Parts: sequence; structure tokens; C-alpha cells
Amino acid sequence: MSCGPSNAAVTRFLATSRLAGEQALADRLARAVRDGDISSAADPAALARFVMTFTEGQAVHAAAGVPRNQLRQSADIALAVFDHAIR
Repeated sequence: MSCGPSNAAVTRFLATSRLAGEQALADRLARAVRDGDISSAADPAALARFVMTFTEGQAVHAAAGVPRNQLRQSADIALAVFDHAIR
């Protein structure tokens, strides 16, 4: 996620990769809106950004040693929020 100036290319590569994944997810969610699988009021780009931000945060917390049950509690909340956002 961050590193020294001598490895700035790594930071750029990772950022580009994360954004590509976010765009792919946004495209898929847009298709779900078009297909009627999720509400037409849902914002595919915002939902994709939420998912990516949440999963990246979960990874940071997991690496920091947060217990699995606490990570699951956070995931349950995020799923409830996501479910509400797509209806």
C-alpha cells in the first residue's frame, strides 16, 4: 500500500491493479442493475468502491491480528449495508 520512493513503481502497480478490480466489479454490478438483479437505484460504482474499501480494510485488520470473530462481525455489518444498498 505504501513504500519508500525507491519502490514507487510497486505502489503505482498495486493502485492500478486495485482500481482495475474495482472497475471490473462496478461493470458487473452495472450488468446486475440492467438485468434487474439489483435495484435500478443502486449506484454500481459506489457499491464497488464500498466493497473494495471494506475488503482492503479487512485485510489490513487481519494482518494486524484482529481475531476472526471480530472480522466476521464487521463482515456481517457490511453485508447488511450492502443488502440494503442494492434493494
